[in-house]
Amino acid sequence: MKFTSKHRIQCDREQIWERLMDFKYLGKVIPGGKKFTQVDRHRCKGNLRLKVGLISVRVKVTLKRVRINEPYAFRLNVYSKGKVNGDVDFTLLQRGDCQTELNIEGNLNLKSVLKNLEGVVQKKLKKAIRDLCNKIENDCKCKEKRRRIDDTEESVREVSKVESQYEQELTALFSSAKEQFEGELAALIARVGAQLKVDLMELIRRVENEHQREKNDAH
Repeated sequence: MKFTSKHRIQCDREQIWERLMDFKYLGKVIPGGKKFTQVDRHRCKGNLRLKVGLISVRVKVTLKRVRINEPYAFRLNVYSKGKVNGDVDFTLLQRGDCQTELNIEGNLNLKSVLKNLEGVVQKKLKKAIRDLCNKIENDCKCKEKRRRIDDTEESVREVSKVESQYEQELTALFSSAKEQFEGELAALIARVGAQLKVDLMELIRRVENEHQREKNDAH
């Protein structure tokens, strides 16, 4: 039974890798997997239980991680004597900040009663992988980091909006003040000019009167 699965998870690759190194998470990829106990760093044992109608299957299964290339890829050996054996390959590709693509490819050889339940196993396997990805994403701290980044970016946008509005109001205020100043300056210049004209005319009149007096005195 061959299968492939590809999922985008909102989480950094290192955090996903850390969880896939924990059999508490990894055991969830096995349909009907129950009570997995870790034997050593890369191996654990547990039970596989499937029930379809009147058919009930209980299998002891061993999981072992091999071909480990941290934090990019590893292979999971699945083995149960006389019931199932095969491999599942996990590949992690970083697709951006807080965004990882998880590719899963497997080839499982089902035997005995499990052979008759291949369709059920494949359906449950797809759901188990989907649930695993959702579980990792929900537990990932990267989502909180992404949320904080988004909040910060939103705050920056709000500040920029306020700054833009402030600049517009300041420009309008400056323009209004400039117009008012230019108007008052023009009025002041007009008043000063008018007064200077009056004073100049008065001065000319006095000079002419003085000149006329001097002329009369000379006669």
